[in-house]
Amino acid sequence: MRKFVTKEINETKVLLTEVKIEKGEIVSTDIEPMVVYGKVTDEQIKKVLKKAYPKQNILIKGKQELTRNYRMPVDKFIELAEEYEPKRQNETLNLQSEYGVTE
Repeated sequence: MRKFVTKEINETKVLLTEVKIEKGEIVSTDIEPMVVYGKVTDEQIKKVLKKAYPKQNILIKGKQELTRNYRMPVDKFIELAEEYEPKRQNETLNLQSEYGVTE
């Protein structure tokens, strides 16, 4: 009998900078990195940025992709998990993030 449920989670940490013009000079200021679950393209990140920072000029400074492995005892998983009907294979979310943005 299986004792643990395991899951590999991909995470992308997006390094950001805000660009402004102050007194005729271009000024960039690093802002809090954004963490997105899954591997994402720059275009997908830009959509998130437009929603999260609608009036600011935010640029992607870099991305760091990380894969972590998690496990949990099966009984604890069943206690905490939500039962659902699986989607058909071609119905997948292209972007999941704490900002709730999907394509």
